[in-house]
Amino acid sequence: MNIKILSIGLFKNSEYKSIFFDYISKLPWRVDLKELKPCIHKNIQIRKEKDSESLLDKVNKNEIIISLDKSGSAISTENFTQLIIEQIQDNKNISFLIGGPDGISIDCLKRSNIIISFGKMTWPHLLARIMLAEQLYRVSSIIAKHPYHRN
Repeated sequence: MNIKILSIGLFKNSEYKSIFFDYISKLPWRVDLKELKPCIHKNIQIRKEKDSESLLDKVNKNEIIISLDKSGSAISTENFTQLIIEQIQDNKNISFLIGGPDGISIDCLKRSNIIISFGKMTWPHLLARIMLAEQLYRVSSIIAKHPYHRN
């Protein structure tokens, strides 16, 4: 299984960058981060649509699209683990989509196979990357029966 994390915005010299890549380096799967420059249009809706189009342009056919959006379902780590196990068993690749400050367009959400929320609060997209990386590491630990995850 290969995983792509497609995200609007750039780490640049953010302190979050090293934390993200620390988690990613521990994963048993190939994970590619594709950072996309945000649209700079003045209209919020146009920005959201352009950013979402940029995300979808990087998704390959036959990949499962999982969007991270506050409109999604809040799932447990155990359910997230089961979701990842199913993709491994089906030999499916995953593209995680993380929108910019304006979120993800409705059309993009409709194209998504799954929409996940990290809760009702709004999170900065750079922090959402770290939260996703940590959960992927936690899932890999659960699968390997490593004691990192304690239920």
